[in-house]
Amino acid sequence: MDWLHFLEHNYTPLQFNSVLTSNTDRFSLIHLNFGEVYFEDFAVIYYPEARNEDEMVKLKQQGRLKLCSETLLFVPHDSLSPLIKIPYKHCDTLSQWNGKFLKSIQHCVYVRATEKVLLLEGNNIGPYEQVKKREGYLFRVLYQDVTAVLPKIHRLYTIWHQPQDKRIQETLRLSHEQFDHIRFQSMWLSNLFEKIVFEKAGLLVCPMIENPGRIALTNSYLYFQPLNNIYAEPVMSVKLSDLRLVEKRRYLLTHIGIELFTKKDTSIFLALETNSFREHLYSLILKQEDTKLELLPELTVMTDKWSCKELPNFEYLMFLNFKANRSFNDITQYPVLPWVITNYDGKKLDLKDPSVYRDLSKPIGAINANKLAILKKRYKEMPPPKYLYGTHYSTPAYVLHFLVRTAPEYLLCLQDGKFDYANRMFHSINETWQHALTGPSDVRELIPEFYLSPGDFLLNDAQLELGVRDSGTKVNDVQLPPWANNARDFTAKLREALESEHVTSRLHFWIDLVFGYKQRGEEAIRADNLFHYITYEGAVDIDPVNDPIKQNSLKIQIMEFGQTPTQLFIEPHSYSKLYNSNTSIDKVYSTVMPTANNNNNIAITPVMVSYNDWDGISQLSFEISYKLHKDSMTAVSTLPKQNSIVSVSKDHTLKIFSLTSQQQTRSTVLSSMALSSCLVMPNEDTIVVGSWDNSIYFYSVEYADVLHCMPAHDSSVTCLAWSSNILVTGSWDTSVKIWDYTPTKGAGPINTPQIRGDLDHDCELTSVDIDSTGALLVSGCADGSVCLWDAQSMEKIAEKRISATSVCSCLFSPDSKSLAVCTEDGMIHIYSVAEGLPLITTRSPGEQCSSMLWNGEYILCGGMSGTLSILSLKSTVTLAKRDAHQSAISAISVNNDMQVVVTASTDRNVSVWKF
Repeated sequence: MDWLHFLEHNYTPLQFNSVLTSNTDRFSLIHLNFGEVYFEDFAVIYYPEARNEDEMVKLKQQGRLKLCSETLLFVPHDSLSPLIKIPYKHCDTLSQWNGKFLKSIQHCVYVRATEKVLLLEGNNIGPYEQVKKREGYLFRVLYQDVTAVLPKIHRLYTIWHQPQDKRIQETLRLSHEQFDHIRFQSMWLSNLFEKIVFEKAGLLVCPMIENPGRIALTNSYLYFQPLNNIYAEPVMSVKLSDLRLVEKRRYLLTHIGIELFTKKDTSIFLALETNSFREHLYSLILKQEDTKLELLPELTVMTDKWSCKELPNFEYLMFLNFKANRSFNDITQYPVLPWVITNYDGKKLDLKDPSVYRDLSKPIGAINANKLAILKKRYKEMPPPKYLYGTHYSTPAYVLHFLVRTAPEYLLCLQDGKFDYANRMFHSINETWQHALTGPSDVRELIPEFYLSPGDFLLNDAQLELGVRDSGTKVNDVQLPPWANNARDFTAKLREALESEHVTSRLHFWIDLVFGYKQRGEEAIRADNLFHYITYEGAVDIDPVNDPIKQNSLKIQIMEFGQTPTQLFIEPHSYSKLYNSNTSIDKVYSTVMPTANNNNNIAITPVMVSYNDWDGISQLSFEISYKLHKDSMTAVSTLPKQNSIVSVSKDHTLKIFSLTSQQQTRSTVLSSMALSSCLVMPNEDTIVVGSWDNSIYFYSVEYADVLHCMPAHDSSVTCLAWSSNILVTGSWDTSVKIWDYTPTKGAGPINTPQIRGDLDHDCELTSVDIDSTGALLVSGCADGSVCLWDAQSMEKIAEKRISATSVCSCLFSPDSKSLAVCTEDGMIHIYSVAEGLPLITTRSPGEQCSSMLWNGEYILCGGMSGTLSILSLKSTVTLAKRDAHQSAISAISVNNDMQVVVTASTDRNVSVWKF
């Protein structure tokens, strides 16, 4: 199937405008309350109660009287006269007419009520008028005996005046009686050769509307026969040979729906009573010989297309909505799209300026720090089940708030015949954005119409009376940003922003929040993305609820709270490949790596600068082992000029061991707490050490003393990296900090590092690395996630959770084109930085990993049992294994000049190997 064609013709907001209107008059199901059932109607003449008979005759109107579960509704034939709704709850008299006037007229129903509702007066759409006045209404029934009509009205009237639980039960019973009484009529079959293979009660679902009826399937057609006469034809039919696609759907968080799309660019959404009925109908449709469906692309295929920039962002987001049960036919699951820019008050919109874009890594409710702090405080004080947001980013109220100018009757239906207070109406784009940022209960995202031309939903072409604000401003067309020339220009520029490279490089973060692994559970809590429990699939099940009041209440709650999309991804979403055409990462590489190509032909094979660096690595021979520390070793490095080895330990000390004299030459206590990491600067004059006391120490090799100690984090420093005069530190405080640091040459004063910025994470840091150019940074966390960052702009490029266990090590290759990640479960992953695709995934031989080092061709892997394994990436085989230690290898260092491999262990030993 061509998804773009399907999106343009079948999955479109235009279907929203199809109002279920009566075949003979202005009545629509949208004029009823949500959940109210329309049963049948009768031709009548309406006589308003008046002072005399002549006046009653003069004011009479012919029309139809609609019998509904909550109201009597009179629809006059005169198109300028209003529809009259008479709620049963306001009726105090219902009888056959026996008044002093019009005694000669037979078959009359008399109703007296204290309140009525008028709508469509002058045939204009606007707020319903509630008239509180005790009046009588006389309806002369035409063509039928009043004794057949009055009992039906009286039963509905009696049901309404019962207690709520009885009322709901009796209404349901009456509906079931209608279902039991009515069977699909074979007379409506299209030809004599059809055979009915399925028939059940069901609902036709449209925005804000449930219409009950009978669903029937034959070998050639699918039929829906409504309980009432709302349509011009007695049945709706879909020819099976016209079907393009049939999708299982969720309805009110229950898997009972089915949506059918036709080659005639129409769709129909049906809901059955049970999941088993839905499954049976679905399977039978597919089995019919006339059914020739098109194949919808698989989710993985579309994700790969988007990742390769073969699918625009808008089309991909709409595909995700489609797969996640979002439908234009179901207002409670309307498709959702993100806000992407923040500038709605400027005269110009510069889409090349990163500051105009919204942070897509955060839900809309978490962008404003003050608002989030208030919500988190409430969350902490809340009893279970806890939630951060009591409202949802997509609800019928939000959708209809945006669409009030093109679908006003739907908002009137939702709000009991009223538009919202003028100050709360959709009046200004900037005002709406600001309210979403700061409003304590406003977390709305956008709808597809914001990215579709011509933007007519922003224009009050119908000249609706939407009210006057407190400022005296009349609510009319939506006020656009100054940079938008008109509504069409506004939506076109929003679409351009959505397709921008800035958004493309970050859209996967928003997908993780709405459709992915951060949608629910612990990940949602970490991401400040937890909504009311009733919005999640599986949180509630309506069917087992026997109490009709509770069941009805749950349905209304689901309607009002909104529904979280079906979760499509349980792992971090892949990011869009950034090397295809002048993207931000291309620009970084074009300045710092002149050999990088800015086209689609980037080599993804992990070819390194020099394969000869580790020649003979597979032939490691044991040289020496020594034990200097009193506690577990945490890091090790080398001093080639001195032919010495540097080590740090949990025993608070830094030690230097000479391979020439084979004895300790330095031992310095740096801290009162454990040391976690160390780096020898290129000139070998300075050693940078990280500590559990939250600080970084700068140790002078020449002076054998600490020249500078710098508090760096709010918790223990766990890892270090340095390249191109950039120092990177990671911590248990879940942050990575980037510092400008040029090492001191010789015995001069130390150059104090200057903080450049910090990068927030969701979990404790275990490993960091910066590429040889200083352009890219990678960080690994205890939760198994890996993040790729632009070290210059400090913006996240990609994030992926690759394991349920901690990351031991994440390292760039010398040419920065590949990335190796090792996790505690023993898995080693090699990724192409340019393409974002996994190149190799292999397992450490026979055990869990504790440390790793690589040069692009070979991997040295330290095991939890003390084994050192040497793997070749060319052949993906283990070349050699060495029993190096009695317990986990905590650190590995290789020095080409010294031709040594050094391993350190929790067994307190350092082992040296020659190659």
